Amino acid sequence: MKICFFKILPQDSKVDFADFTLQNLQEDFGKQSSQNLVVFFSGFASLPSHFYRFTDKIFLQDFDMIMVYDYCDFSQHQAQIKEIINASKKYKNVYLIAWSMGVFVASALLSDFAYQAGGERDKIFAKKVAINGTNIGIDRVLGIPPKVFAYTAKNIQPHAFRNALFDTKIQGENLEIMRDIISRFSLDFALPNLKNMQNELESLQLFAKNLMQNRLQDFGRDFANNFLWDKAIISRTDKVFPPQACEAFFTQSPHKNHTKIAYTDAPHFAFVGFRNWQEIIA
Repeated sequence: MKICFFKILPQDSKVDFADFTLQNLQEDFGKQSSQNLVVFFSGFASLPSHFYRFTDKIFLQDFDMIMVYDYCDFSQHQAQIKEIINASKKYKNVYLIAWSMGVFVASALLSDFAYQAGGERDKIFAKKVAINGTNIGIDRVLGIPPKVFAYTAKNIQPHAFRNALFDTKIQGENLEIMRDIISRFSLDFALPNLKNMQNELESLQLFAKNLMQNRLQDFGRDFANNFLWDKAIISRTDKVFPPQACEAFFTQSPHKNHTKIAYTDAPHFAFVGFRNWQEIIA
């Protein structure tokens, strides 16, 4: 699992990112000027460069942003999550956004911080938004079916996956607008190499299997039900994460009484349907 934070390079005012380490956490990230922080758990095969066009200078004037990505290795996840939580305490408003398998990873890794002693809900996050994913991640009904996930892990084709990310069935007057936006996003949408993609899928598969076993043994730490989202964005014609799985998950208890569902005609990479992070948080 890798973590980075976005920043503006002073020499040319370009948006860039830096690896999230203890050293730059104390140095660069400790110099934040904003009172707002977005913690973003990205999806499978994500890279920081995928979000350059979405994370502009105007956004970074009001928000700092941490991105979690590349789920090939979960061996240091406890220490990494602890550092994210510690960093978030410096901010007045902290927003959690997760996309695709990042919804599963975020709910699993942050579930221990969902409640304080005595069962009171922790107020670490001012708002939590899930995009095209569920807390389960891999499931026959409430996630990507296990057989489909296993087949994909063995037979992933980067070109086909990239096409699926941007595949949309939108019709009418908005079709050309969406196509134009997608073309701009996908111009420099490089993916990790094939081996890395395979390793990441296998890592997510094993992580989900181990968590499911722990969930059955200790229902009190059931991240699937205890970690609640304020808003769920669902792409109606998603070609990667079944939209019916997202709908089924967020319309069951206890989520149906807590989570507001918003539908979009954008593809699985739903960011093409929004102008900025602020629209997602709203």
